[in-house]
Amino acid sequence: MKTKFISLLVSILYLPLIFIGQFIGNIIGSLLTPIIKTFDLLWISWIINFISDILFMLIGGVIGGLICGFIISKIYKSFNFFYVSIFPWSITLLYVIAIFLIAPSYGQEISMISFGDAGACLLSVIFFHIYLRDKEIN
Repeated sequence: MKTKFISLLVSILYLPLIFIGQFIGNIIGSLLTPIIKTFDLLWISWIINFISDILFMLIGGVIGGLICGFIISKIYKSFNFFYVSIFPWSITLLYVIAIFLIAPSYGQEISMISFGDAGACLLSVIFFHIYLRDKEIN
């Protein structure tokens, strides 16, 4: 019971850590985006051109999730995977609902940036989940 409660408390650190991780990831993504655009692969070039405005956000989401998972696994090594995942998934679902359901009802348009925000948030929690799942298995 103690491990579950501490895991739930540690999962609250997800929110400030994901801001820091995505900030670092967005900087790295801004640096990697021009390099990725130079690769002219036939089937992937149209995807990169389509998401070129949000590519740095998506890279930031991946890096942010990995950083967040790494720090949380270092803070509390004997975490319960289910309880450490409750808060991150809840926050992510609420944020995506806010972007696509609540914001349009207040007159905010859904744009490519909205999809970038939602994609970065989803990629963050997915890579956070994958990182911690691998740590739990090992």
